Amino acid sequence: MLVSGSRIGAYCFLDRVARPHLHLRAGKAFARPLLEWHNDQDVQIAHTGLVARDGKGVLFAGKSGSGKSTLSLACVCAGLDYLSDDYVSLQHRLDGSFAGHSLYNSVFLDTTHLECFTELFPHAIKGQPPQETKSVIILSHLFPDRLRREVRISALVLPRVGESSTPHLRPASKGEALLGLGPSSLLQIPNRGLGARGFGKLAQLVEQIPCYWLEVTSDLRSNASRVEDLLTALV
Repeated sequence: MLVSGSRIGAYCFLDRVARPHLHLRAGKAFARPLLEWHNDQDVQIAHTGLVARDGKGVLFAGKSGSGKSTLSLACVCAGLDYLSDDYVSLQHRLDGSFAGHSLYNSVFLDTTHLECFTELFPHAIKGQPPQETKSVIILSHLFPDRLRREVRISALVLPRVGESSTPHLRPASKGEALLGLGPSSLLQIPNRGLGARGFGKLAQLVEQIPCYWLEVTSDLRSNASRVEDLLTALV
């Protein structure tokens, strides 16, 4: 049940009638009403990954399929703290900085990509093909000490597959960062007039933090190490 002002929403599903989608039954229960509730509170949801170390967080932005989930999972397996691979609640603090809040402790990724995480394969909840092409890993079962509820957002990274044999980090323009962050975040749910304000918040966030492209490789550990190096260098 969600309460928003004078409105109350109650949601349920009957497993005997129809088997719920993997997102609902295992990893991101009631995501849509939860996002609707945040909208009603004028809280912007970002469609990003978020990992952290020592209270400093790095957002992974990009359209679906850009590698946010794989990179987020690689980072938590390498010892970094985890907040999201998909949805982050953004808080604009009184000091002008932004905080990211975790909504779920699950990671969804294509079932075919599970072979990259052989140690996690036995713990994956696999979808039912052909409709469900992804599997979910519940991180609270595996890394409870690496889960964080809130961190200061210190940088934004746009992952994409590179041509080099080693992951390469280079600066991204503010326009590139906003293009990677904005569309998928603002179009997640109907915003009922909140779109302009939401876009303004995302633009303000991008303007105040360093933004980078990360050319990722098939070596997941090296990708995570590059993110860890970035977090170490951030003030």
